[in-house]
Amino acid sequence: MSSLVRANIPLTQEAPCRSVCLEDSHVASPLQAGMLFHSLYIPHQPMYVRQIMLVLREAVNVSALKQAWELQFKRHPILRSSLRWEGLSEPVQEIHANLDLPFEQHDWQTLRLNNYDERLRELLWEEKRVGFDLSSAPLMRLKLIRLDDADFRLIWTFHHVISDTYSDVLTIKEMFGFYDSLCRGEQPRPESPPVYRTHCEWLRTQDYSRAEAYWRELLKGFTEPTPLAMRTVSATEEDSSRELRDQSLKLSAELTTKLKTLADTNDLTLNTMLHGAWALLLSGYSGKSDVVFGGVRRCRSSALGVKGARSIVGPFINTLPVRVNVSPDSPLLLWLKTIRQQWIELRDFEHTPLLKILEWSELPRGSTLFESAVVYDNAQINTVLRQQGAPEWQNRELHTFQARSNYLLTLTAYGEDEFLMTVRYDQNHFEDSSIILMLDRLRQVFERMVENPEQKLSDLAVLTAEEKRMVLYEWNQTGSEYPRDATIGALFAEQVERRGEAVAVVNGRERVTYAELNERANQLGHYL
Repeated sequence: MSSLVRANIPLTQEAPCRSVCLEDSHVASPLQAGMLFHSLYIPHQPMYVRQIMLVLREAVNVSALKQAWELQFKRHPILRSSLRWEGLSEPVQEIHANLDLPFEQHDWQTLRLNNYDERLRELLWEEKRVGFDLSSAPLMRLKLIRLDDADFRLIWTFHHVISDTYSDVLTIKEMFGFYDSLCRGEQPRPESPPVYRTHCEWLRTQDYSRAEAYWRELLKGFTEPTPLAMRTVSATEEDSSRELRDQSLKLSAELTTKLKTLADTNDLTLNTMLHGAWALLLSGYSGKSDVVFGGVRRCRSSALGVKGARSIVGPFINTLPVRVNVSPDSPLLLWLKTIRQQWIELRDFEHTPLLKILEWSELPRGSTLFESAVVYDNAQINTVLRQQGAPEWQNRELHTFQARSNYLLTLTAYGEDEFLMTVRYDQNHFEDSSIILMLDRLRQVFERMVENPEQKLSDLAVLTAEEKRMVLYEWNQTGSEYPRDATIGALFAEQVERRGEAVAVVNGRERVTYAELNERANQLGHYL
């Protein structure tokens, strides 16, 4: 049974008008089904809408650029897809034929603005706010903005169900390869690439019996998600119009070199160091020695049954639970090696749908496995593309805007010459100051790691006495103002609409969400 049915989201609503020109259809991947579930479950938020803005400081050949994108649009079926779920036990991906590329041009030269940044931010937000109807193809849009004769912005807005970060790089790299050829007067004749359907079909052949045994053992005894104790904004202040915010911190080249050296000489990776630092911080903030967070994996190398997996446009990633025991007496290096070993072992089970892992865990129904996710990449997308060696990339720059997901906080890091960490968080739940402080604490953890790799975890004091007092008392003051003229029923209905997936009632190990409680109340009302 799919997660859509389990969550009681209606599957029999009237189907929207669909194109009769279907090229193909197949069952969607579990990742796509999960994104669909959250998009329907929280309809007032633009969930999983991603954006990339390309800064093009060159005289753009608009006709060639559009033709290059049209080539990609035709070559990769997933770019012409939509989802269908009405009346089905599992959502289906439909590939549409004869679709026009959604490509708009805007000339802002006549606006004569001194600063286009604010106007661009407004456009980006409006594009994200509009979002996508997942039942209507295509799930992407392009807008080309002309600021000057040799200054353009290309905004690519798309839903996460058609691409992940690896696919983004692949799509843009191929597109600009076609574009540069067209500008030279050459006609590209690319081969047909492998398609995402292959991956979806391969996933359906997997036997998860070994995976079930592994995940049950890994999560044995873990009965409640690790709280993000740095959450400092009252839930009653939640506002769907508030954007996600990013805070970043770049480590010095000297500290980055020391981290890489420590990792290399001890058979570790920067990803391991990042997981260890985050586990220490979560433990310090939550007061728990047993913590779980999400680790994002690309899942391409292990897709052994998918021919040409590295050339397929579509989402392969999976966010899986990483469980870390933060024992004060553990020697740092030995502890980091256990984290590394767990990450290596996950490779054999990284295609397991997260919904199945949640079912196999000991968490109460309605719980989430984790509230934070950690993403690591060796380099940023601009670095990857410039390393291709094409001189044209000196005038091109990409800005990525990640999507709102069902995780309250995502930590992304890039292991370049200066280790970069970016935290994307929901302003409805976190103060800017607490995130800035958290990033600084991560920096201090890294500094102490390289100062004395032989120390015990107890020597890595993550929080000061004042910060511990803040976590225990100030950040746990959850009282808030509420409308005095509103009834209890009205306030409860508002929470069902805003935060239906959040836990409303806890009784021992049983947890009931606002949506479930509302459903039970309605059933009781009808019975009475």
